Amino acid sequence: MRRLKAGVTIGGVTIQAAAGLRELGLAVFLLAILILRPKGIAGGREVPVPRFLRR
Repeated sequence: MRRLKAGVTIGGVTIQAAAGLRELGLAVFLLAILILRPKGIAGGREVPVPRFLRR
């Protein structure tokens, strides 16, 4: 991503990456997780909340 942000030189012409490319990459990554792992990264297992924090 950083290399693309700095620009890519092709035949002496430098092409800059579009603004927001990092956010687009993150969105694609999160969508892939939602599609490929519907139960999430932890597979449905959650971290228990301590009793003193419960209402």
